[in-house]
Amino acid sequence: MKKIFLVLLFVSLVFYVSKNKSDIHFESMEASENRVNDPCASADCTPRSLSTSYHSVAHQDRKRIDNVLFKNLVDGLFYKKIISENDYKKVNFNDNVNPLILEIGSSILIIGPEENGFGVKTIEYRFDDCNKISDLDKNNVKSILSLIGFDGNHDNFYKFNRNKDEIMVNNYNYKRFSLEVNCDPINNFGQFNIYNK
Repeated sequence: MKKIFLVLLFVSLVFYVSKNKSDIHFESMEASENRVNDPCASADCTPRSLSTSYHSVAHQDRKRIDNVLFKNLVDGLFYKKIISENDYKKVNFNDNVNPLILEIGSSILIIGPEENGFGVKTIEYRFDDCNKISDLDKNNVKSILSLIGFDGNHDNFYKFNRNKDEIMVNNYNYKRFSLEVNCDPINNFGQFNIYNK
């Protein structure tokens, strides 16, 4: 009886081990096959919208924009009538972790706060048609720039050199921060980004 039990135990153990080995082999074959069929295995598959210099730096690695305080910036946006009183009342000035997202007509303004501080790391102004940027959007961006101390020339920001379907990018370095204006000719989405490198 002991011999039969040992034989059965041995057979079941051999069966179990061989089954697991074949599963492991099959899983590794499946993973290899997926890598072969994956176009990103041998190419850069960064989404188009994240392929600009602004997006190449992770938010946590960004430096604070000098002399720009979150509350002062939002107060200025309200004073310059970029945001409404209703939007202003909804702002949580104690939240310095989550970005402040405000809809301005068909555009979106995103302010990235300095974590555990009172400053600002990023300002993004997204417009939905960068081939026809409205005067309102241009004036809003100009007002935001004046709030953070930019007194440079605005004329060339929106003049893009088209290169087939590549995202068009204009970069400017100012005294305390960098500016990036981009336009995707495929979907016409564009952004005006203000940040410190």
